[in-house]
Amino acid sequence: MSRWADLIGPLVTPRSRRRTIVVLAIASVLYVAFLIARLENSDMTNGLLALQVIPVALVALELGLAPALGFAVAAMGSIVIWALTKDVHISAGEYVARGAVYFPVAIAVGWIGGRLRVAESTVSARERRLRTIVESSTDALITSDDEGRILAWNPTAERMFGWRSDDVIGRSLPDVVMPEIIRAQYWDGLRGFLMEGEHGLVGQRFEGLALRRDGSEFPTEVAISAVRESNRWIFHAFVHDTTERKAQENERKRLVSIVESTGDAILSFTLEGRITSWNPGAELIYGYTEDEALRMSLFDLVPPDQPDDVEVLLKQVRDGGRIENTDYDRVGKGGRHVEVGVTVTPITNAAGKIVAGAAIHRDISERKRRERYLTAQHGATQLLAQVPDLDEMGPAIMPMIGDAGPWLCAAYWARDGELLRCTATWTTPMTRLPVAPTHEGAEAEWNAAQAEPLWLVGDQAGDELPSGKRAALGGLRTQLWIPIVVSGELFGAFQFFDRRHRDWDEELVGTLNAITDQIGNYVRRRRAEEEVEQAKDEFFGLVSHELRTPLTSIIGYGELLAESEAERLTEQGRKFLSVIRRNAQREMRLVGDLLLLVRIQEGSFRMELEDVDLRRIVEQAVEAARPAADKREIELSARADSSPECNGDPQRLGQVVDNLLSNAIKFTPKGGRVGVNLSANNGVAAIEVTDSGMGIPKEEQQHLFDRLYRAPGAMESAIPGVGLGLTIVKAIVDAHHGRILVESEPGAGATFRVEIPVQPAHHPEEVPNE
Repeated sequence: MSRWADLIGPLVTPRSRRRTIVVLAIASVLYVAFLIARLENSDMTNGLLALQVIPVALVALELGLAPALGFAVAAMGSIVIWALTKDVHISAGEYVARGAVYFPVAIAVGWIGGRLRVAESTVSARERRLRTIVESSTDALITSDDEGRILAWNPTAERMFGWRSDDVIGRSLPDVVMPEIIRAQYWDGLRGFLMEGEHGLVGQRFEGLALRRDGSEFPTEVAISAVRESNRWIFHAFVHDTTERKAQENERKRLVSIVESTGDAILSFTLEGRITSWNPGAELIYGYTEDEALRMSLFDLVPPDQPDDVEVLLKQVRDGGRIENTDYDRVGKGGRHVEVGVTVTPITNAAGKIVAGAAIHRDISERKRRERYLTAQHGATQLLAQVPDLDEMGPAIMPMIGDAGPWLCAAYWARDGELLRCTATWTTPMTRLPVAPTHEGAEAEWNAAQAEPLWLVGDQAGDELPSGKRAALGGLRTQLWIPIVVSGELFGAFQFFDRRHRDWDEELVGTLNAITDQIGNYVRRRRAEEEVEQAKDEFFGLVSHELRTPLTSIIGYGELLAESEAERLTEQGRKFLSVIRRNAQREMRLVGDLLLLVRIQEGSFRMELEDVDLRRIVEQAVEAARPAADKREIELSARADSSPECNGDPQRLGQVVDNLLSNAIKFTPKGGRVGVNLSANNGVAAIEVTDSGMGIPKEEQQHLFDRLYRAPGAMESAIPGVGLGLTIVKAIVDAHHGRILVESEPGAGATFRVEIPVQPAHHPEEVPNE
């Protein structure tokens, strides 16, 4: 079956089907003509034999050797049979002899002709294929002769150089495509090749500049081949425009140069975190060489005492997310801590699949260190303005300084005579368990060396510092002692610890010394303030006692004079006595306030506790203040939503409302409004005194309850007062376990709100009077 398919294959080939049919038709016609002629002619002439031989040749030409041979055998066999059975003029042997000559010749001629036709067709197809390749090539193909004349110029050359083929055929090759500076080299090379038959560039691929029609130059890659044709050399040049590739190479070189020269760490890693590239900047920051880093992973850069954040980072990369300039703590060679700002980008392959990650690590250790130092200094300054007690000062500031180091743990030691006592310890939040080598309440003897900063590393730690040896044995390799010196005497000290080996840091020690200087100044100022306050208390106590006796006499004798001499006193005399009595009572109230203030400061003032009807307290205070309000044409109103009761001192609570109403009326302009509101909610009674006065700026409100403080607006407006009323009000409210609040804006009046527990958790402490 396959043999027949081979035989008839050309018949079913679309390209040759028509030609084959025509050839077979001609062969059939000739053979039929032979049969007809033979029937009419009993003799086998050469002409009749030709009619039989020619179809054989045609079959060999079109279908090949095997079909022609089969056709010839069949034809010859039929004639031999005919010759043997008929009376012919020539013998069968002669016919066979002649056929044996003619048929092979016909077959050979036909077969050779077919092979030649096939060869010609193959050559033609190759030429067409070569022409297609040349014309569709992405490289410019330029053919020239041994005189440098252009012979061929493909379409790519037209696009690359800007010249049409018709414009350049026959022209000098170097004049068309080469910059002037290299044309002489071309002619020298051509002459050398023609003389020696070889040249270093022929058969090689090399780079060079080419010239476009518009005069612009561009980089190329050229391959030249030489062929000997008709006693002359023909040169074929394949020219590839490398402009884009060169741009990419230059960009790559530029990026490589940036990566190699930048001080930032640039690295890539797999989705499992294994490091796959490591630039010199990374070596500079972390201390690991490229060979060392390529055997590591991102997990190796995380400090052992900190949470591992790499898995979160890798998950974000795997999910296609970017990380933009995020701060991380990292560790370099030898355990050196580094703070870096990290930017991470996923890397995708050609199909868009995320296959790796790239990261830039910028060393921000210095910047972060300075930020911590500044933050510690500013924080200490703010804290010193808020901490009311010297004993709370050191423990409150210690975490700020510890974070600035940063340190692993710390202790604060307070001077107590000849001893140092640990009053607080601190451990960084990054560590789960306390690691300080001491505890609150621990004691140690102090020595003169502790009045100076000490930086101890490793086995240097000894008896110079409290818990020094214990810290070293516990793996705390670095200790820093920062004393607080006040007036030449050790007041206290901070002791910091770290597991890392840390060298002396001049800037850090300078920053901490600046902070302890602030603390020392604060301590001196507080001591001076306490001395002043003590002197004030002594003065107020002295003045109060010294004034109380004569004022009592003045008031008593004035009343006695008014009673005994009532009939003889003139109207003017009675007015004079009234002024004396009124001013003496006013001064007596001031003396009472001073005495109360002294007792408040000493914590020795006494309250008479009983069940108090706050509604009655408010009503009495309003009625007492009404004459002063009417005198200034101020609308005074009161509202009580309920009648709460509390356990307290009615006289002191009345004093609170009296003082608040007195201030409200004083600071409210003529024709203004003052209101009092009493309410109770959730076990708390609230008394609100509101006025339409000048208001109080925010920056002044925090000082309203300071002793002897007077607002600048009050002094400028010449409003009378000495600055004791609100101090006493706050002390009384505090003693009742309540609180006082202020709401005010300049020009919008003020509201003072006193909150007193209706059912206090415990009674105010009573202290016997002196």
